[in-house]
Amino acid sequence: MPANPDPTVHATHGPAALLGRFEALHAQLLEFTRACTAAGWQATTAEEGWAAGVTIHLVGAIHYPVIDQVQAMRDGQPLTVTTMADVERLNAAHVLEHAACTPAGTIAFLDVAGARVRDWLRTLADEDLALTADIPFMGGSTTAGRLLQVVLLDLAAGHLQAAREAAARGRTTG
Repeated sequence: MPANPDPTVHATHGPAALLGRFEALHAQLLEFTRACTAAGWQATTAEEGWAAGVTIHLVGAIHYPVIDQVQAMRDGQPLTVTTMADVERLNAAHVLEHAACTPAGTIAFLDVAGARVRDWLRTLADEDLALTADIPFMGGSTTAGRLLQVVLLDLAAGHLQAAREAAARGRTTG
């Protein structure tokens, strides 16, 4: 695929823009985690029904590893997570396993996971974002760029918003 001749498209949709949006979201996740009260950390998200803290931890554990799926696309390998059942199974297992996660542990985890994502995103080229794969939970044939946008950024931002709202309400799990 030839390089995009329109520099404004590259600036808003290319690998560097994706990296910038990731770094901004990652900083927000860390800021929320550092500022969250103990009650807020345990508050239940309205949509997912998970504690705010485990929801933030899940972003690093489930959303950040979408880079492995895109790397498989780059390498011509099959993807391991393609259906909504796969996603729901991973989410449920994570929530159970990390229900007692702490803000300090989550910050340490996000620091490591975030650095891995940042380093990997720096290796992307425009043509990598145009790679496609059949991913049923994304509605079928999807580009790597769209997969990264939706899972790494949009859905992760949605989880952050849900955690913020839960913490603000102060509802607790139970």
